Amino acid sequence: PQWLVEYKALTFLLRIVLAYHLIVYLFYGGVLALYLRYWPPARRLVKTSPTGATPLTWTLFHIISAYNNVGFTLETDAMTRYVSEPFILFVLAMLILHGNVFYPICIRWIIVCLSANSPRHSNRKVFLRYLLLHGRKLYSSLFSSQATWLLCATQLVLNFSQLA
Repeated sequence: PQWLVEYKALTFLLRIVLAYHLIVYLFYGGVLALYLRYWPPARRLVKTSPTGATPLTWTLFHIISAYNNVGFTLETDAMTRYVSEPFILFVLAMLILHGNVFYPICIRWIIVCLSANSPRHSNRKVFLRYLLLHGRKLYSSLFSSQATWLLCATQLVLNFSQLA
């Protein structure tokens, strides 16, 4: 029945979204924590921060803030003191994009990849295909294929035009 397919598709979507959040937090948090641990100038910048935050708490706060696109920082001068550390700013910019603009793109592509790698006559394939075809009805961040490609192309054009 339709309600069962929709329910199972939503449970798959819940797992995908939770895994996406967890993987993004762990990946970027790990990258930033390792960078602060092994790059003394960056570690010195964080340790001399007027807030007195440890590198770990600084990393956790900024990872969560950037991913959720909140705009909060522990610094009194925003992030201007980190202009000499472009890697930190790059990681935070990527988090903002992955938590905001690239989020629907990544979620859809994860579903496409899972669907493509599912056995042909499995129930999982049915639920994932249902998400791909009727996802917008179930989750506002799950766009159609055309809208996802348009969003991706638009964002890439805007990002690369800023570099030029």
